[in-house]
Amino acid sequence: MHRRRCQESDSAERLNGAPFSPAGSHCSDGSCSNEIVYPDAPQVSVWAWYPNINTVVDSVKRTGRLVVVHEAPRTGGFAGELITLVVERAMYHLEAPPVRVTGFDTPFPYTLEMEYLPLSHRIVPAILSVVRS
Repeated sequence: MHRRRCQESDSAERLNGAPFSPAGSHCSDGSCSNEIVYPDAPQVSVWAWYPNINTVVDSVKRTGRLVVVHEAPRTGGFAGELITLVVERAMYHLEAPPVRVTGFDTPFPYTLEMEYLPLSHRIVPAILSVVRS
């Protein structure tokens, strides 16, 4: 299992569930305006089928917020399962509803890959909505 945590924060927690994900790497390399808007927002990359949920829960207890990013369709995806695990353990610590930034509930359109993937144009507004709520 591979896990990566950036610096600690009081603003929001962002999770990325794919090691090859342009969605996660797009934001973690500094090109995503998350670092501009909330420079101390941590990212926990959970690159396993069943992550160490305690790392995620501890971070959510500290920040009170959660944004999960993954490339798969929204329905029946990893994000929903991860949010359920976090809510079971830290529901009373959440200050805002958890948010999923995912692919769309459609077959993967190879010709429209960049419109389908959850990149910064969808991740940043999700982080802002969670932090401002």
